[in-house]
Amino acid sequence: FSGIFAIDATTGLVKNANQSYGQQSYSAPFEVGGCTEGCHNTDGRVPSLPGTTTKYLRDIARKRSQETLHKIRFGLPDLAGKMYGLTDYGYFMPEAATDILGYVQNGLNRNGIRGGRLYDNWMLEAAKAAPTKANPLLDLPQRPPLSGSDAWKCSACHGFDYRGAPNYGNNLLELKSIRTWTDSYIYDFLKNGRLFIDPVKHQQTVIHDFGPFLDDTDLWDMTAFISVQMIETRRYFSFTAATANAGAAIGKTDNGQSLYNGANNSVKLGQLVSSCTYCHGADGKFIPAGSKATKMDIFHVAWDDPRRFFHRVRFGMPGVFGTSPRMPGLLELDINYSNGAVKRLEHTDAADITAYAQKMMTPGLIR
Repeated sequence: FSGIFAIDATTGLVKNANQSYGQQSYSAPFEVGGCTEGCHNTDGRVPSLPGTTTKYLRDIARKRSQETLHKIRFGLPDLAGKMYGLTDYGYFMPEAATDILGYVQNGLNRNGIRGGRLYDNWMLEAAKAAPTKANPLLDLPQRPPLSGSDAWKCSACHGFDYRGAPNYGNNLLELKSIRTWTDSYIYDFLKNGRLFIDPVKHQQTVIHDFGPFLDDTDLWDMTAFISVQMIETRRYFSFTAATANAGAAIGKTDNGQSLYNGANNSVKLGQLVSSCTYCHGADGKFIPAGSKATKMDIFHVAWDDPRRFFHRVRFGMPGVFGTSPRMPGLLELDINYSNGAVKRLEHTDAADITAYAQKMMTPGLIR
């Protein structure tokens, strides 16, 4: 392409694309040409053969921009399942394809699952040192002090149900405006922060400015989590204070047990074949060293903070592969059945594992 929609020969990035329109087109329903349903999902994963390393559209679109643009317009040959192009849906104007390419190259949710781990503990996941300055949001009399790195964890203020820890962060799920933010706006908010006026000291300061601490990949991954993966968790739990099962997960324990044990299937992350029993044992009584759990078994951890447990089953434990052992998240795994079928694991599967974990020992022994 040349002219206004030219692709830069040095960077490979398309010029003058309308990423907002591109995002709308990418996220549209499949029947009108959208890219997410059943194929690339919201994080831009490329369907791959079982056991192969996961690839992302954002990386491919940056390295092979002309080829990607062609395929957006005209689709893929019918090899392992045809990908339709925009022209199949009657969109012949090149602007539509360049808008999608611009969004994929720059604003596409790259890895919202890793973003969930950054939300949990970005210092551990990104291998970054904790800020030395005090968090201005915690310097208020109604907020008890948090020590060390806890003062900078997103989860410490906003909670693992994303509704805000008592006396700390806002309820992210009820901030209506957050659902109208574009990914670019969330990214900018995380990177540059916003002006905050201390109601006690009457001083102005900038909050949520993680730009000095996190790189662009981290910020986009966090954006992806907030935009897509940060869901309402209450639907998966029964929080009835009058019952002994307050915080009981609503799930199918038979499926949870099968997934936990890896029965009749292999769960793969790249070339890694895994099951929960590999680290935690069949009875769930082993938790690797370094955990802050007061009782070292899956049952008690699942009851101690059910929503934290549910979050970590879905997204994994923060850490860096190859540097320190990390528990993978269920949402980044596929099940490869013996009959050749492949199933991508979902939030409901994590609820099933949580429900099974809470029933590993005598019911009622919550503490």
